[in-house]
Amino acid sequence: MLCRVSKDLRWEMAHRLPYHDGLCKNLHGHSYHATVEVYGETDDGGMVIDFKDIAEAAGPLVKQLDHSCAIDPSDVELKQFLTERGMKMFELESYSTAENIAGLLLEHVCLIVNGPRIHEVRVRVCETCTSAAEVVWSRDA
Repeated sequence: MLCRVSKDLRWEMAHRLPYHDGLCKNLHGHSYHATVEVYGETDDGGMVIDFKDIAEAAGPLVKQLDHSCAIDPSDVELKQFLTERGMKMFELESYSTAENIAGLLLEHVCLIVNGPRIHEVRVRVCETCTSAAEVVWSRDA
């Protein structure tokens, strides 16, 4: 039987988009909510995947992000400020958009959540209660 299961994750994080012309160029924070969905065939026990396995795949990254300030490689000024004050930061390889954070989370999850019974993994990251980005890995793509 094919089935879709999901696990919700939450964390608090600050960031800014220094290149952006709008308000997001300013340092600000969000209460992030992510949903990881795994679609696949159930095993003999009736499970696609144990919810614990999803949590263990995403958990280390979420722990790093929680109560940190996400910075991109170009934001030397913010990195220096945080470093001098001993504040928690998470350095990304790209800008700290919801799209890029969803992609990073998907990469971490797919390292562990895989196998021939898994057909698709989706990660939806909500930056606010009205704004979200979703990325998808599909075996068929």
